[in-house]
Amino acid sequence: MNSKKFITILSKQLSLAPDRWQPCHGFGSVWLKKARENGNVNIILWNVNSNAGYSKISPGYTTCYLWIFKVESILSKFLEKEKQELGMGTVRFKLDREYALEVDIEYDEDVSVLCPYIEAQLNSNIFLEFEKLEDLNYVHECAMKYLEADELTIFIPSPPHNRLIILKALIGADDFHEYYKEIYSTYLEYVEGPYDYIFAPHARYMPDLYEELKPIYEQNKNKR
Repeated sequence: MNSKKFITILSKQLSLAPDRWQPCHGFGSVWLKKARENGNVNIILWNVNSNAGYSKISPGYTTCYLWIFKVESILSKFLEKEKQELGMGTVRFKLDREYALEVDIEYDEDVSVLCPYIEAQLNSNIFLEFEKLEDLNYVHECAMKYLEADELTIFIPSPPHNRLIILKALIGADDFHEYYKEIYSTYLEYVEGPYDYIFAPHARYMPDLYEELKPIYEQNKNKR
């Protein structure tokens, strides 16, 4: 079953208001998207198995992404110039769930097997964490905890440090300038190594990103 047909059937069978959720596909997954005031909520509910159509694979958790417009609208301009993908969201986290289900989707009726599980997840307390993450200061607080544990990429998708620099400017963090210089210096070191193809595109736009963020930081630093 191709992705377009799968999305169409799913939209019809889920008893959700069409203005609440929008099924989408890409990045090797199928997900539901909902627009919120400060950003989109993207909930990854199953992965794509290219050999057997679409399969619901639930290893005990649901991956959730929050797309924060204030961050992504700045970053997207620079990533587009370097032909880099923006990705699924600004931050991500996992919600535990009690069931584990794998269903091969071949016929229309196979989609209906997934719907009760999807609706149960969406009717749970899935938005409690999202509501907290719509506070940029809380996002920054969480990010710093992951950074201290050297696990920033678990919380902020690639490029994590660039997103964190933007976040620091948006909240007027005291270490904004220091953190930018540290990350940019690290990028320049990696550009000289075997991973230059990963870091070079980001190193090229970092000075321009910094210049754009300076006035944003100045505007917000006195609000803390």
